[in-house]
Amino acid sequence: MGEVRRIAKPFFPWVGGKLFLLPYIFQLLPRRAPRLLEVCGGSGAVTLGLGAGYAPLRVYNDLNADLANLFRCARDRPLALLRELDFLPLHARADFEVVLRFLNHGYDPNDFLEEELQIAEEYFPPMDRQEVKKLLVGRANLPDVRRAAAYYLSIRYSYSATGNSFGGRSVELRRFLGLLRRASDALRGVVVESKDCCDVIRQYARPGAVIYADPPYLDAEEMYTPSFALQDHVRLHDCLCAPAVWDSHIVLSYNSHPGILNLFAPEFYIVGFERPNPMARQEDAKYHELLVTNFDPSPMLNRQLSLLELPTMESSDRPELRILSVPTRRLHQVWDWPQD
Repeated sequence: MGEVRRIAKPFFPWVGGKLFLLPYIFQLLPRRAPRLLEVCGGSGAVTLGLGAGYAPLRVYNDLNADLANLFRCARDRPLALLRELDFLPLHARADFEVVLRFLNHGYDPNDFLEEELQIAEEYFPPMDRQEVKKLLVGRANLPDVRRAAAYYLSIRYSYSATGNSFGGRSVELRRFLGLLRRASDALRGVVVESKDCCDVIRQYARPGAVIYADPPYLDAEEMYTPSFALQDHVRLHDCLCAPAVWDSHIVLSYNSHPGILNLFAPEFYIVGFERPNPMARQEDAKYHELLVTNFDPSPMLNRQLSLLELPTMESSDRPELRILSVPTRRLHQVWDWPQD
């Protein structure tokens, strides 16, 4: 038997990261897809875990411009990022505060992009205007290695990866180098966007595409930047219900919240499971999670994933997935699961 492939993992800590939920998420995904959209990307656990062979087109998106920039640097300039991080590890609060000051006041090309585009609109003739705009947008998407390094440090050395308080955790540099190398390889060819999740869905959704969304959990929005309010959850729901999107293969991660159940239950299947809650003080505490789909997940529940499919999971002691809710109102067409 050949060597087991080691999947790429997130190379930085992230609040709400989905690395340990991949066994549940991967059960509900087809083995191959024409395109993969991770539209509320965060740590990028799904994109990294599925790897380059999963889909010809893979899109990672997060509205946080610093996060998208970090992924571009990991994809395109990993050596420069390592060079910028050569003063690891930090142990002093003063160094941490220097990183935060840089992020708060440093120049970000996206800060002035809208104004630059407006100037181009006003002062250039139509033919030249398009050339100028193309160059401006391209420059705004260039990786900024120095800023990416500062952002990484602000996450890595903050308490619970929130980026706003010094936690002083040490870094195993050799482990970090391995994570970054595998992440850089897995990100080859990935389109990295920093847009509103609904804009990305409308731009890239096609029949059969896999759309995975992990929006900030309801009532936990304060842990994330930019914020994601209740109306944003409603916008995401309405966007996913659009006829042009419904033929995609949709999976969402959510916390078990009455507001989410009320919002998604009419049109979507809702799968629930419990996992250990390491943040709770009580022993054996559980956290209730939801996976929301626009297809009947019954054929895929609790199927065995081989080590070649998910080599990070060496045991089959994961909790059982169960359907909590089936749609009470069906849209014009439902995506059918292809049988193996």
